[in-house]
Amino acid sequence: MKRTIVAIFIGLVGSLLIWTLGTASQLIGTGGFCSDYLPVGAVALMLVIVFGLNPLLSLVSLRLVLNRVQLALVFGMLLVASVTPDQGLLRAFLFPLASCTQNACEDPAKAELYEKMDPPAALFPDKLEFGSEPFAANRLLNGLEPGEQIPWKSWGKPLMAWLGLLVPWWVMMIAIAMIALPQWRDRERVTFPLLEVQKAICSAPATGRGLPAIFLDPLLLTGLGLSFFIIMLSRVSGKWPGMFPAIPLSFDMSPYFTEGFVRHLPGWISGRYRLLFSVVGLGFFMQKRVSFSIWSIQLLAGLLIAMVTVYSPPFEWGCLMPMKVGVHFAIAVGVLWLARSHLTHIGSTFIKGVKTDAERRDRLAAAALLLSLVAMFIWFTWVGVHPGWSVGIILVAFLFGIVYARVVAETGLPIVSSTAHYGNALIALVPVAWRTASSMYFAGIMAVFVGYMNRMCAATVVLHALGLDEKADARKHVRLGVLLFGVLVVSMVIAGATYLVVGYKVGETITGGNIVGWWRGILPWTAEGALSAWGSGKILTTKPELGWFILYGALLAGLLQWLCSFSVKWPFHPLGLLLIATWTGGVVWFSVFVGWLLKTLIMKYGGARTYERARGLFLGLILGEVTGIAIWTLINAVLLARGAA
Repeated sequence: MKRTIVAIFIGLVGSLLIWTLGTASQLIGTGGFCSDYLPVGAVALMLVIVFGLNPLLSLVSLRLVLNRVQLALVFGMLLVASVTPDQGLLRAFLFPLASCTQNACEDPAKAELYEKMDPPAALFPDKLEFGSEPFAANRLLNGLEPGEQIPWKSWGKPLMAWLGLLVPWWVMMIAIAMIALPQWRDRERVTFPLLEVQKAICSAPATGRGLPAIFLDPLLLTGLGLSFFIIMLSRVSGKWPGMFPAIPLSFDMSPYFTEGFVRHLPGWISGRYRLLFSVVGLGFFMQKRVSFSIWSIQLLAGLLIAMVTVYSPPFEWGCLMPMKVGVHFAIAVGVLWLARSHLTHIGSTFIKGVKTDAERRDRLAAAALLLSLVAMFIWFTWVGVHPGWSVGIILVAFLFGIVYARVVAETGLPIVSSTAHYGNALIALVPVAWRTASSMYFAGIMAVFVGYMNRMCAATVVLHALGLDEKADARKHVRLGVLLFGVLVVSMVIAGATYLVVGYKVGETITGGNIVGWWRGILPWTAEGALSAWGSGKILTTKPELGWFILYGALLAGLLQWLCSFSVKWPFHPLGLLLIATWTGGVVWFSVFVGWLLKTLIMKYGGARTYERARGLFLGLILGEVTGIAIWTLINAVLLARGAA
């Protein structure tokens, strides 16, 4: 018990650093401490513990050294602490919410729409009244005047009002993770590439030493040193050009795609290729069919687009979005179908009772899931959303949570998320009678929730946090789930307060730009855009043709899923379809290709033994890149403090 309390204390201290210093550093532009599924801050703090704290404790007494279970608990808390602050919920929510408030008070057309919608006043920091000054919103977006104070009280009611949605949202995500882990890890044997990296960081210290044995591997240290050196050299040469020669990590391929057929290839093939050491390493750890699908489907889709552009122009880019909505649904249904036996057994425990701790955990998670869905439905009813649309929104959020938890479990990709554009395809299929002002507005907000705000999906992070200690029993999973839920709620308060302090007091990045940036336009673009469409009457027609594209995407993904289960030699996995024409796909496909190619060559010419030895090298590449980014963030912060940034 004492060891657990110590681990929780260390995890809370690290979480506070992420919610305060890490969040502030990201906002002002010195770097990112809490970005996506390989959060730099969490990994950096764990490396400090592994390479700094534990060796020091071993000099005093080996009994004081944090063991594998403690390290897993600390790391899990740090991962979950990174969900809200950075490229996710808060950044895509606070500033855009202030922007919507400002628009309702200053734009007469939008003020009229808000008046017709009549949303609960508690959702916004200022009164939505045209002609009034939205002090809290204006000052957050533009900074305080001399002598003015942060209007903390203005944000109290919005915090409580939106927690009415966020609390059941997080409960749903934690329940998904708790139900999925035993099914995916123990029954389906999903590879969890990212989890393998995370478990290596918090592996047991070697006997008589403070360091884990894996960090004594020469190949791991070689990979770590290589990627760290190249990352630091790249950052230094970018900061002070000419001081050191830079090793290029991206390559502009556009000069080679200027003539004939190839000039019609999309930008992810004909543009810039990026080499990301972390993604190369994760590509090595992925199942070969998954890594092959990520890069090959990108190339095949690009070739198909070019062929249509040349021989049957123009290519309708608008068809891709609804098609990928269908892919999402098919993957979610496929995942649920594979788990049908597990889910049926969980359902039976509500009738027959439980006999084991595992059954008790699963039934508790299922009950929490059902209650969270009901609570979200009540919240949407409170804000005025049509009941049918409320059910649809909740269903989509649930299915997308499953999909992105599964995508990261299969691929380990640290940067993968949905987009708010998917909401447009779904809105077009909703019956016209459901399209009330509130339904349109909050459908736009939920498109951002499922997309940008869910960039670091809580279900995905909790799934990995639960899996760090592979020997943990069902009771420990329940206790850990409750602890991680508390971390999420507290993070909303503390990290949110950091956002407000930086927004009101600082207001600018180190380059002189506004910290709000393009984020302020996300909700006005989606929620207010949908509300404006309702006000102009543009939503009075459905678009059934989009349903055919959704159906096509679902059938294609379903076919690939069936072929994967039918034959182990089938090369294409439907997860590759999700990355077509996405920013993530364009960034990662080349690095995944490099990782896949190196793994293929090593297994072909070196065999299984060489592959096992090489794992340390690729783990080192991942850790070296993360360490380099973390250290450069600290250097930037020091330079800023000295006025040299």
